[in-house]
Amino acid sequence: MVILQMIIYLIKQFKKKGLIDIEEKYYTCKYDRVFKDIFLDKNDTSLLKGLLESILKIEIKTITIQNNELREGNAYLRRKHLDALLETNKEIINIEINSSIDNYIKVRNFAFLSKVYANHTLRGKSYNKDEKFIQINFSYGLNDQKLFRIYKIQDNENITFIDNIEIYEFNMDNYLEFWYTDDKEKIKENKYLIMMNLSKKELEKFSKEDKVVKEYMNKLNRINEDPAFLNIIDYEEDNIRIMNSIKEVAEEKGLKEGREKGLIEGREKGLIEGRVEGKKEGISLVAKNLLKRNTPIEEIKEITGLTKEEIEKLKVKVN
Repeated sequence: MVILQMIIYLIKQFKKKGLIDIEEKYYTCKYDRVFKDIFLDKNDTSLLKGLLESILKIEIKTITIQNNELREGNAYLRRKHLDALLETNKEIINIEINSSIDNYIKVRNFAFLSKVYANHTLRGKSYNKDEKFIQINFSYGLNDQKLFRIYKIQDNENITFIDNIEIYEFNMDNYLEFWYTDDKEKIKENKYLIMMNLSKKELEKFSKEDKVVKEYMNKLNRINEDPAFLNIIDYEEDNIRIMNSIKEVAEEKGLKEGREKGLIEGREKGLIEGRVEGKKEGISLVAKNLLKRNTPIEEIKEITGLTKEEIEKLKVKVN
């Protein structure tokens, strides 16, 4: 521990004297928490309005940031949190930040949109189709050559079944190509999407040419210099790493147990049950680790999906 502290101290001293150049971690809007802090500012929606008008090609007169929690009718089901839920003069907009693309992402996001659609459509005395429901996915890691796609509910002859639902998926990695190839026309046209994942040095260069980018950069810099924010996001990243590690172990264990059960009940059924049991054990282990770190029960509920009663039982075992 002493040696590690000495190394950290020497690195800081060398960096101050300019003897070494180490690029610090710089959180961008690839992180949903950063996106929320910058664009979901209820006191100033100018950046959000500019972003939406730019990518949806519409005029927005009013914009209201809604509660992003989707409440479930069943008390035993875990509550879902959208990255953003907005209401404009004509649209209901759900935004999701997808820092990576796994098999479940599109299914989960469509479930979010479906819930939003049902909540708004069924609350009135009649089915109202005046409002348009839009989900915007800012996705990274897509294996796709297109810049963006617009999905609608249509049949095989492109006849629309429901005309007030659209899903916009933006391939964020492809937009960065305009920056790297210095395509000035495309950069100007797509500045809101491009600036969302530029590095600190790239933003400094871009901000000299554009007032909007400068405003965005100033907000992003304040966030990256805020100790409270850094503690929260470092904590979240740490929990994600823990969950991923335990998930790998749990799945491996689940596969093994599944194979053993499969000898009796059939291979397919056994594998599924094994994965479920492995996942339960993995989640319990995450909760125990968080309890040891004195994490509030409400946060553990959000991270693991466990109930307060289940967490209290684990707390007794930990103590």
